[in-house]
Order: sequence, then C-alpha cells, then structure tokens
Amino acid sequence: MSDAIKQPEPEQRPQETPGQPGTPVLVEVYAQPCPKDQIAWSSRWKFRGSSHWQEDPIVIPAKKADQAATPIQFDLIDSTGRGLKFEAAAEHAIWSRRNQCPDEDQPCHDSELELSCGAPQLKRLTVLDRNTVECSVFYRLRFRDRNGKPVSYDPEIRNGGNN
Repeated sequence: MSDAIKQPEPEQRPQETPGQPGTPVLVEVYAQPCPKDQIAWSSRWKFRGSSHWQEDPIVIPAKKADQAATPIQFDLIDSTGRGLKFEAAAEHAIWSRRNQCPDEDQPCHDSELELSCGAPQLKRLTVLDRNTVECSVFYRLRFRDRNGKPVSYDPEIRNGGNN
C-alpha cells in the first residue's frame, strides 16, 4: 500500500469545437499591390481553435434558435504600402445584403450581421453573425488609404440558419 498522495485530476475546461455554432470565426483579409494603383484582394478564414484555413465563402453551420450568434473577426493584412485601415465607424466599415453584393456607394445592412461590436480598430473589425435563416450574406468591407481614398472588398458568408 502506498502512502503517496494522489494528485487531483487537472481541471477539465470545455473547449470550443471548431465549426460549432457560436464558435468565433477568424478572417485574414489580404490587400496586395497591383499595377495601375489597383488592389488584389483575397481572404482566408477558420474557426477559432482550428488549424485549418479555408477560402471564401465563410460557411457558418446551422444552429438552434437558442444558440449563440457567431462572432466574426476580420483582420486586415495590408502589403500595398497605401496605409489601408477600416472606416472609422462600424456602419461604414461593413455593408451587407442578403443574396446579392452591396453596391459600392450605397450603404446597406442586413439583419443577419450585427454591428454592435463597437468601433473598428485600424486593422480589425468584429461583427456578430446572427445566423437566423439559411442564406448567403454578401458583404463589403470598406477601408480608407492614408490619403482618404475609399477602397472596398466584397466576399460572402453562407449561413446555415436555425434548425
């Protein structure tokens, strides 16, 4: 019989399961220089806790009505040399529309994306995807360069909706 004191089991913390409703989505938005003062846009995304990056569109799985919304964090990686940053106010930093791309010069906000996550930081914007209905939400991320010139990028989110 051993007199050794049994060590307590380490505390088990629930881990976020990548791809589950409510798991935050991390998006890297790349702005690369092109000829004639153009920008080549691309992005990749993953669920927090996952090591697997995916290409657009962002795909949010279906959820139950009582499950949490999905935070989506956009991080701008600007290699253009133009000093890009998100528009200062959230309602100008992202425009969204169900089933079609937002116009470049016409503000619109689909109810699937909540802008109540505060003002964007220079290179980061966070929104909440309510994911209440199965649909495609097209969005336009909006930026300004160091001279105040507006530029934008318009990818897509595919929501699974409630089940």
